[in-house]
Amino acid sequence: MKKLFLFFKSEEGFLFPYMMSFVIIILLGLLSSLTIYQNHLHSTLYLERRLQVESLFQLGLTTFKDEYQGLNEDAGSRFYVFPDGSVTIKYENLSDNKMKLTILVKTPESSSPYRTQKIIPISSP
Repeated sequence: MKKLFLFFKSEEGFLFPYMMSFVIIILLGLLSSLTIYQNHLHSTLYLERRLQVESLFQLGLTTFKDEYQGLNEDAGSRFYVFPDGSVTIKYENLSDNKMKLTILVKTPESSSPYRTQKIIPISSP
């Protein structure tokens, strides 16, 4: 019977087992490096999106605080559009110097809006 793959079944060579173990170690190192790189890409993308959402929260809150001085309503909502997304702020006066804000941030990449509630002090005009 004729042997198939004589190169792999030959026991005459001395370097073949060492060479195969060296190749396996190199391939495992390359595979783990690629996996680590892919995980870093995902975490960087997540951090960029989180930074974008936080900056939209801050932009919306600052714009609302500037605009609120002219409002005479006790409750209502405001909608702002920025280059990175949109912000909806629902506000309600709690007492003379406190206001409850519900802030919804929607980015083009997100499927659902990010939501937070804040109670901020207000100063009388």
